[in-house]
Amino acid sequence: MTAYFIVLFAREKWWIDLNGASKGPFLTQDAAVHEAISLAGGVARQGKRTEVRLAEPGKHTRVVWQNGDHVQA
Repeated sequence: MTAYFIVLFAREKWWIDLNGASKGPFLTQDAAVHEAISLAGGVARQGKRTEVRLAEPGKHTRVVWQNGDHVQA
């Protein structure tokens, strides 16, 4: 099973969602993405499959990191 960390913009701030649990708010998208990658990395080190996705307003959700591999900035 893959743990999906979703970075999204809501209520004028950036948030991280993991299975309905939120972490934040973060003032910038970069801060939220970096924290999500850090959290996902910790889960990946436990042997679990992880993925960080960025849901930018008005754009498609895209993968920015998975299991220790940087996909996009």
